[in-house]
Amino acid sequence: MKTTPAFRRWVRAFAPAALTRKLSRAGVPVSRQTVHRWRRGETAPAPQRAVALLQISEGRLRVEDLYPHPNFVIVDRLMRRER
Repeated sequence: MKTTPAFRRWVRAFAPAALTRKLSRAGVPVSRQTVHRWRRGETAPAPQRAVALLQISEGRLRVEDLYPHPNFVIVDRLMRRER
């Protein structure tokens, strides 16, 4: 699995169609098919989408939920630049 169960549950609860719209409004459009892949744990979000997802989650997700491996360092650095 490319993501954690916590992230997959959050995506499922948020509803893929709604999440697709939110990401598009945040300037990082994504297809519904991609959101479904995240939900199934087949792929992880690209770093710029991860930053948007963390903001949309309003603290419910952590970087480690999206990247349960060393790549989360990249997103963590991006998040620090956004602040």
